[in-house]
Amino acid sequence: MCVLTTKVFYTSFPVITLVFVVPISIITTLYFVILRQSTGQIHTNFGQFATPRMKRTLKVFRNIMISVIVLATGGTPYFFCVVMNRFIEIPWQLYSIAFLFISLSATLNSLALLFINRQIRLLIYKNLHFQRTEHEDTTTDNDQAVPPMII
Repeated sequence: MCVLTTKVFYTSFPVITLVFVVPISIITTLYFVILRQSTGQIHTNFGQFATPRMKRTLKVFRNIMISVIVLATGGTPYFFCVVMNRFIEIPWQLYSIAFLFISLSATLNSLALLFINRQIRLLIYKNLHFQRTEHEDTTTDNDQAVPPMII
C-alpha cells in the first residue's frame, strides 16, 4: 500500500495543500461569489418577499456549506499534524486521531447528505417506523406531489 508519509515535509505539505486546502478554498470562494451574484447580497432573510429562486439558491448554498464544513473539520487535524511535524516530531497518537477525524467526517458528510434530501428522509422515517407528531408531509419544497417510490 502506498501511503504518503508526513516525515518528509517537502512532499507532504504540497500534497496536503493540493488535496485539502486548495479545493476547500476554491469551493467556498466560488459559492460565495455565486450567492452574491444570485441574491445581490450575503445576508438575505427568508421573509415573505424573497423569491422562490432565491430560496432555492440559499438552500443549495446551505447544503453545500454544511458538506464543506464537515469535510474541512475532518481534514484540519491532519493538516495541522503535517505543519507541526515540520517543527517538532508528532507522536503517532495524534496522527491516529487525525485519521479518525478524516474517517468520521466522511461518515458524517454521508449522513448529512442523506438527511438533507427530504424524500430520502421521509422514506427512512417510514421504513424505521418512527412516529411523526405532525401529519405525513408528502410534498416537496416546491409544493409538488412526491412520486411514489418502489421499495
